[in-house]
Amino acid sequence: MIQSELFNEEEARKRRDEGMKRAEDGAAPLWKDAALFAVMEAAKHNPFFTADDIWQYMPPGVTTTDNRALGPVMMSVCKGGYITRTKEVRESTRPALHMCPRRVWRSNVYQVPA
Repeated sequence: MIQSELFNEEEARKRRDEGMKRAEDGAAPLWKDAALFAVMEAAKHNPFFTADDIWQYMPPGVTTTDNRALGPVMMSVCKGGYITRTKEVRESTRPALHMCPRRVWRSNVYQVPA
């Protein structure tokens, strides 16, 4: 394999977008609604958070076959202006993710506790 095939930003972006579309298409509407609710709850209650923090707001028993379907939900909420990507990452505390780096998001709707 030649260097230009190993590193290709356009191809990497295309594959990311295709993967996100597959994950989104595979998620049931009920799960997507629950995930949207969970992201918004995390944004209301945390000035900064990662995808790991969102799972505590998911209703019990609502599951999907591929948790990566959360990515398109996050991007939708970001495009709506409710959250903003930061350059910061934190290591995941979910054992299944082996401490992989997780994007930190800034909430634009955080509500300071009274």
